[in-house]
Amino acid sequence: MKPTDLVHLGYALAYEVDYFITSDRVLNEYRIPEEFKLIVITPDEAIKQFQ
Repeated sequence: MKPTDLVHLGYALAYEVDYFITSDRVLNEYRIPEEFKLIVITPDEAIKQFQ
């Protein structure tokens, strides 16, 4: 995980987006507090979900 990955995740949380799409394995396992509705998914999962 790079520092910019955490910045992007921070923006996603701050702007209350629903999904954060990343191929970073560490971020895919990152535990988001339950207060946030953000779901971290892989690009493949996003393709399947939004087709």
